[in-house]
Amino acid sequence: MVRLLGDRPIPPRRPGSFDHGDVHLPTGRIFVTHTSEGTVEVLDPWPLKHRTSILGCQEGSGLLCLPGRDQVVAASRATGKLLLISAKTLTTIRSFVVGERPNGLAWDPNRERLLVADVGTPRGRLVDVSTGKVVTEVDLPGRPRWCVYDGPTSSFFLCIRDPPSLLVLDSTDLSTRTSHAVPAQGPHGLAIDPVARRAFVATDDAKLVVLSMKDGAVQKVLPLSGPPDVVWHDHRAHRLYVTIGEPGCIDIFDTSTFEKLESARTQDGAHTSALDPTRGFLYAFLPQQCASLAMSLSP
Repeated sequence: MVRLLGDRPIPPRRPGSFDHGDVHLPTGRIFVTHTSEGTVEVLDPWPLKHRTSILGCQEGSGLLCLPGRDQVVAASRATGKLLLISAKTLTTIRSFVVGERPNGLAWDPNRERLLVADVGTPRGRLVDVSTGKVVTEVDLPGRPRWCVYDGPTSSFFLCIRDPPSLLVLDSTDLSTRTSHAVPAQGPHGLAIDPVARRAFVATDDAKLVVLSMKDGAVQKVLPLSGPPDVVWHDHRAHRLYVTIGEPGCIDIFDTSTFEKLESARTQDGAHTSALDPTRGFLYAFLPQQCASLAMSLSP
């Protein structure tokens, strides 16, 4: 279960919108794209002191902390750029154009390549973040949503809105390995269980579809409280967190039993979150009051 700790304001303390957030696990710092302000906000872990606003991320969308590099990447849909940010100095190292409207991001730590899913084209691009160069790119069968990297198979798993599917791409050249049909409308949020080999696909018609990562077999279809966005999975605690904007809540599931444990209330419109499994915190971002909400996790 979760325990609400409290919320803290984020500048400029006026209603707006957030998109994607992530936690830099070595420090516990939280990074989130502040879409309405064109910034990336940085907060310390609970009690959520605001550290800085990093400029230059117009219409910010996807954001990802890169394990092992002490760096953060953030996508700017309005400019077609990625920002490479130092997680230590909290400054922009460089920015580079990667496409028309970059959105979904997934990191291959073995090859140090970033998949960028572009919602404007739609295309998938493999980017070398050290140089900013696009290594390869491919057409996608539909509008991409979120994506993740799977180490054991060296694959990217990518949600496609229509036709509703989970696309599996080879991480070396983005060639299509297979595509799994999703029996619901609008695959959106995505997380995987690398141990149990399951993919959790949250869809626009308020369903959670559980698929085998091996063959795409549907294992469960579960109802959600509303249309979802960001999904997090903590495989050590067997917990899945599905962030829902309307009504504002986070649906929490036990992934060993597929039981829904609770719906933790946030705020209407709060469709994004960030998970810190190391310290046991879950953070939601509240657009109406321009704030971050902290929750403590329990087994």
